[in-house]
Amino acid sequence: MLPVRARLLSLLVLLLCSFGAMPAQEDAVKKELAKMEGVWRVVRGEEDGKPSSDYLIEHLQWDIKGDQLLFKGIKPLTDRASKLTIKLDPSTTPRCIDLKIEAGSLKGSVLEGVYEWKGNQLRLCLYVASGDRQRPLEFETRPGSNRVLFLLKREKP
Repeated sequence: MLPVRARLLSLLVLLLCSFGAMPAQEDAVKKELAKMEGVWRVVRGEEDGKPSSDYLIEHLQWDIKGDQLLFKGIKPLTDRASKLTIKLDPSTTPRCIDLKIEAGSLKGSVLEGVYEWKGNQLRLCLYVASGDRQRPLEFETRPGSNRVLFLLKREKP
């Protein structure tokens, strides 16, 4: 067993290391958010194991600035969730994303999901049922899974 002094020193080192990791985590989040900034279009989508409609793919636009996401182009969707706040955890595998709905009839709901970069494209899988939260850990949907999968490509400025 370690003497009291050695245990205290070990605890101090552990605390200092964990506080040092916090700014690094914040920097990683800022870099990921900066990488996401811009206007995105859906390249491919899927919900509960079925391909998304051509209408959704042609009209849904994601506009990301800082930690804010605006959905545009599809009125029924924007009525339910037009403005969302993005929270990321890029330290996990897969990387985690939470989208908190700030405006629309679903205000206050949180969509839990995962994301990854595929070259210059962004892939997300989100659990979209209200009430309970169940973050997906893989990039797939199945019938009754209450998940959506999007492959997004940034619009050229």
